[in-house]
Amino acid sequence: MIKIRFLPAVLIFTYSILKPDFVFSQSSSSDEKTMSNAADSFAPNPVLTLEAPTISDLVVLDGVLEPVWQKAAKGYNFSVVSPAENVKPPVETECYIMNDRLNLYVAFVCYDSDIASLRAAMTERDNIFQDDFIGIIFDPYGDHQSGYEFFVNPFGIQADLLRETNGNENTSYDAVWYSEGKIHEDRWIVEARIPFKSLRFPDRPNQKWLVHILRIYPRQSRYQISWMPFSRNNSSFFGQAGYLTMDLQNASHSGIEFLPYVIGVGSHDLVDKNGLGRWRATQWDWDAGFNLKYSISSAVTLDFALNPDFSQIEADAGQISVNNTFALYYTEKRPFFLEGNDIFKLTRFSNYIYTRTVNNPLAAAKITGKSDNLTFGFISAYDENTPYIMPYEYRSIRLNTDRNSLNNILRMKYSFGDQRFIGLAATSRILRDESGNGTLALDANWRFDKNYVWTAAAGYTYTREFDDPVFSRDVMDSLSFTSSGKRFNSYFDGESFGGWMLSSSFERSARRWSFSASYDDLSPGFRNDAGYMVGNNYRRIGLWSRYTFYTDGSPVFNRITPQVNVSRKYNYSGRLNDFWINPALSIQLKKQTGVYIAAMVVNNEYFKVKHYNSAADSSYYKGKQFNAMRRIWINVWSEAFRKFSGGFFVQAGKYMNRRGNENEPRNPFAVVEGLEYEIWATIKPITSLANETGFVSFNLWTHYGGPRIVGQNIIRNTTAYQMTKRLSFRLIGEMIFTEQYDADIGKMSHDVNFSVDPLVSYKINPFTVFYIGAHIGGAKDPYFNREGMQMTNHTLFAKFQYLMQM
Repeated sequence: MIKIRFLPAVLIFTYSILKPDFVFSQSSSSDEKTMSNAADSFAPNPVLTLEAPTISDLVVLDGVLEPVWQKAAKGYNFSVVSPAENVKPPVETECYIMNDRLNLYVAFVCYDSDIASLRAAMTERDNIFQDDFIGIIFDPYGDHQSGYEFFVNPFGIQADLLRETNGNENTSYDAVWYSEGKIHEDRWIVEARIPFKSLRFPDRPNQKWLVHILRIYPRQSRYQISWMPFSRNNSSFFGQAGYLTMDLQNASHSGIEFLPYVIGVGSHDLVDKNGLGRWRATQWDWDAGFNLKYSISSAVTLDFALNPDFSQIEADAGQISVNNTFALYYTEKRPFFLEGNDIFKLTRFSNYIYTRTVNNPLAAAKITGKSDNLTFGFISAYDENTPYIMPYEYRSIRLNTDRNSLNNILRMKYSFGDQRFIGLAATSRILRDESGNGTLALDANWRFDKNYVWTAAAGYTYTREFDDPVFSRDVMDSLSFTSSGKRFNSYFDGESFGGWMLSSSFERSARRWSFSASYDDLSPGFRNDAGYMVGNNYRRIGLWSRYTFYTDGSPVFNRITPQVNVSRKYNYSGRLNDFWINPALSIQLKKQTGVYIAAMVVNNEYFKVKHYNSAADSSYYKGKQFNAMRRIWINVWSEAFRKFSGGFFVQAGKYMNRRGNENEPRNPFAVVEGLEYEIWATIKPITSLANETGFVSFNLWTHYGGPRIVGQNIIRNTTAYQMTKRLSFRLIGEMIFTEQYDADIGKMSHDVNFSVDPLVSYKINPFTVFYIGAHIGGAKDPYFNREGMQMTNHTLFAKFQYLMQM
């Protein structure tokens, strides 16, 4: 039975934060004085409707409003919704909307009496969020499930996102649309054209969309200025939207998109030959393929890809891997899987479907769409080199194989409006010998009133492993688990087993007091080969609570939020594996600066690790209880300056040495001293040049002042020069330094790896692109005959793809 002795502490904390509001000084900055002086006469907009007229005129996008814009619906009287709540803004904003039955036209006029303080960068698309920017957000179906976000900065640089049911913004979304901006003496103006074929909306003539118009004005604070007011006591984003109506009678929305590509790659590798490093050249390799998209209607799209190019132009950033026993997560960057990927997310497990498990498909097909209240999506792909992420109680194993598989993913959601839906997800992976994995899950999201949300998910999985003793011996570790009273191992020996999951949470989100209570349950046999599931065999209960003090008018603070997080995690045998209490304090300061301070005041964990018996030349797993692993950390970040932003993170205290051995005092399986920190900075010396540098470090010592057990440092630098809106140059350099105690040689071993990635790109839109670039990789002392820093591989590539729309 799960113990709840930690509940009194939570109740005491909740009681303390429900006391009367804290009072702060009322002195104000110049911006806030302006807003305060006009507050008495200012009234935010009620719920309004913009009726976008249909025009037949030619619209030229140039950042100058022609007479045709006088026909458009006009939005005005914007309000500051953050950091204050619905007060008069320091600057005026206007929005104009109209359509021609093929495109939605939007223009923004952003007044600014101090245009010299404007923040605007000539940069890559989706990289404008430290700038001044403005945009439109709309939910065409009006069910609060998802929405499109289109933003532009003063130069007309675009950013597009998908807003998901839980409020997250999915930055991987890309659409074809057009925008231009121009900076004037006392304002900046942006014009945009969004083709209806780039959107999904109800297949009916009379459209009524939920809409927000939002301007970001980063000055004394990061002001959010909105056409519709927001109540801090209402967590429903689209529940506080206005309306956009249009007559799209006889409008044509269907169409075909053809995206062929060709790529050429030439490489040179340093390979092992009798223990020595020898260079091996490969001939220039050319490949080609295509994606085909057919918009059956404004709401349904069919995609097909033959020999799709799923290569990545930008390499994944290095991650700290020492003292970690779980598979690393990498974001999806491949265009075929990005469109509509919000459909495939489950409420409680956002990575239940992880499309990077489809590694190298020969062909893939996808259909996504919506019919009335039903949203659906289906992906089928025949994959080569099928990877595996296998979860266990204390670790996960990631394997790459040479096997082919057929992968199918089905997702359906039925909406009841206002963020209420029930959903179904089913996945299958089938190999040639009929081995594989299948899952079936149900989930739900239900909003109560304006503050409360209940979410839940439940599912079952069935796995039948392939039988390959040679593969098991070469690549597997010896792990075992019990499911339904039977004992199973981690080898690929044809075993079959099932597993289940159950998860639920109840959340309150309000102006001041918010909380959540959650329960997660994954059985030992639970495995989803189509998802990123790195652990199982646990039952976890969690409680979280926060209280927000708003400090409107303070010269220093915007808001102060104390919070506490408590969790207890048991395995299926009833043993308490993890218990922690984590109080924290979040402080949002003026000058776009924030501070987050937190601590692990209680951190107890039971963990098993593999030990080696050198005398018997064997290994075994042994568990141990670790207590009092207390740590404290601080995170500080700032965007106070136009040309410089940055921050740092530091965490120090007691850590578990997860890869230790009880028979090695120099690398003990014990609680040890640790320090991790991260520093990052972005410098923008001129409008079109940006340099980003990050340094991450993690270190463990046997005791304070004692010898080092393990350490890893990663430094990564990206320099980007945006010559025009289409032409850019980028150079990424990364070095990873790793040192750890090696019992075989009785001292620390040192490894250094580096990579250099130059790239030139010319982008007409997100899909019509030309790249030419290279990758140079290397290491320190890679072979006996190679001393010092040595290049171990270099690759030159060129890629061209062109989007044809019909």
